[in-house]
Amino acid sequence: MSHAVMDDPVSTPAPVEDAPTSEVRSGLPWLPPLVLLAAILVAAFVYSYFWQHSRALWWWMGHDRHTHYMYGLNLAMDVRTGDFVRLFHDFDWMRVWGPIHPLLVALFQFVGGPDHRLAVLPSAIGFVLTIFFAFMIPRRLLSSGGDVAGLLAAFLVAISPAHRAFAADCMYESLGAGLSLAVIYLYLVVVQDGTRQAAIALGIALTVLFLHKYNYWLLVLFGLIGGEFLRQPGAWCRYGLSLCQSDRIPAWLVAELKQPLTYIAVGFAIAAAVIAKTGGGVIEIGRWSVSMQGPHNLVHLAYVAFFLRLVWWWRQTGSEWIAGLTPTVRDVLLWHGTGVALWFLLPKRLSYFLWFLGPTNDDQRREAVTFMHGLPFYLQGLQDDYLVVSWGLIFLGITLALALVAWRHLNPGASAVFVFLLIATYLTCQHPMLKTRFMHSWIAVAWILGAVGLAWAIQTSAFFVDSDKRVWLANAACFVVIGLQCGAFLDVGHAQEGGLKPSEPSPLAITDTYLPALSDVCLPTIVSNVSTRFLWTWTFIEHHRHQNFAAEIKNFRSFEGSPDQVQRWLETTKSDALVLIDIRPQSTFDWKTDEYVELSAFHQTLARQTAWTLTRRWEMPEGVSITLWRKSSTD
Repeated sequence: MSHAVMDDPVSTPAPVEDAPTSEVRSGLPWLPPLVLLAAILVAAFVYSYFWQHSRALWWWMGHDRHTHYMYGLNLAMDVRTGDFVRLFHDFDWMRVWGPIHPLLVALFQFVGGPDHRLAVLPSAIGFVLTIFFAFMIPRRLLSSGGDVAGLLAAFLVAISPAHRAFAADCMYESLGAGLSLAVIYLYLVVVQDGTRQAAIALGIALTVLFLHKYNYWLLVLFGLIGGEFLRQPGAWCRYGLSLCQSDRIPAWLVAELKQPLTYIAVGFAIAAAVIAKTGGGVIEIGRWSVSMQGPHNLVHLAYVAFFLRLVWWWRQTGSEWIAGLTPTVRDVLLWHGTGVALWFLLPKRLSYFLWFLGPTNDDQRREAVTFMHGLPFYLQGLQDDYLVVSWGLIFLGITLALALVAWRHLNPGASAVFVFLLIATYLTCQHPMLKTRFMHSWIAVAWILGAVGLAWAIQTSAFFVDSDKRVWLANAACFVVIGLQCGAFLDVGHAQEGGLKPSEPSPLAITDTYLPALSDVCLPTIVSNVSTRFLWTWTFIEHHRHQNFAAEIKNFRSFEGSPDQVQRWLETTKSDALVLIDIRPQSTFDWKTDEYVELSAFHQTLARQTAWTLTRRWEMPEGVSITLWRKSSTD
């Protein structure tokens, strides 16, 4: 087949019309290190308070933080014990979210753990990054006044209650915000300086953000693509038209129809779509039967075929095509695209990526979603959790309007920042699920643009003073805004879905009750009627510093109402102790979950056998009943 014909539609390099503008930065060269140091000190202050009240973080049994901490803690213990088979298994289970956060948690746990107080350090790092890049981005957007605008934006992040709350939480939000701002800043550096070092750094940063959390990455990617088009629309339109010439696309399609890997990839993709739509079934092939209940494996096979097709194209003419691109575009594509392509080669990563970003990932199902239905919810959340003064929302709206006026007067690359904020706002407000933490990764951009708009407007409108004094007038205005809010600098952070909540009962009271009694058993199993195996897992590892236990039973739901199945498990299990945790409905720690399992079959079966002995029973005032059964030593 003719590879040259196949690749012809992409033979035209992507355009870059604007020449690098290295003289767009303003400000004092010694100020960024001081801001970074200040950001570290603020994060240390937040972390020191958390260290003293760390138990107040674990206030809900079903919170995602239990999962995030458990993943990182398991990886650390696997490496510490040299159990690399289990390490591979635990890493493979990280499918819904990327591995960056668990790996960072594992690093801190390996060095100083197991200790849940170390689990929030990646979030504290994200807080530092958010403050620092909130300062650095305005310096790239404004030719003058960037320092004070950056200081104002960084200050608003530093005092934000929600940013402080998530800085001391084992969640993805804080690090996601810091990485998102880092990518935006590096994009501005690439556009304005045009250096290959910055392009490589941008490609790596995009990959790290992708491997941290997909939706954060996608929002930033949409912003960069839209902003890049607005930066030079004529050039990109001409490039697009060159790809759509009448003699190119038909020739490319004909060439693809001659490629067997194309049929394999499309075939597996269609089969996966059918199974996803119908629910699958069992296929009989002679004496064999194959169960096809989910699309994950077929999606993976389709991607493997596509990847091989991509490698084939690269070996033939792809490397020549990419060599014709400008160095910065080429470096970003290589350093980012390669990482994404290799990650999807791991089993089930692509299918979980599609599920996570798809419409079925929704725990707040609605019959209809009106346009921007979440806007009132997020405006209220912004006022309650992110701003510290009653007039903060009005002030933010005014300064954003000023930033919109200043848009065309800012330095190259500014369009991407605006587009990112607009797309993130729209998609977040339009999403069926409403959670205030959904705006955490991008809301700092609103403060950045607001600070830029305020500084620009004052410098532009201050016609009554000399031009060299207008910057000082902008400085004074920004410092007045800082002074009016600096009283909140020592406040404790708070957020609806994150951070410390001392007023809430902690489920650690449950684990504190039974964990000491398991010190002399070899392989206990811990199960409960309310599914929260992640909490049982990390608390056991922390207390006993080993992983010789189980916090779940395979096909556990099928045990409900089946004493015979319970009896078979009791006779065959290798466990020498069984902890049953019953949380009564409507009690303190009860929560709605689809994985609820009634434990009456266990209690009935255990009561009429002799191989297992009831050794302890605890009745907690919060409505929790815990029983500890031990297998007889003669069994």
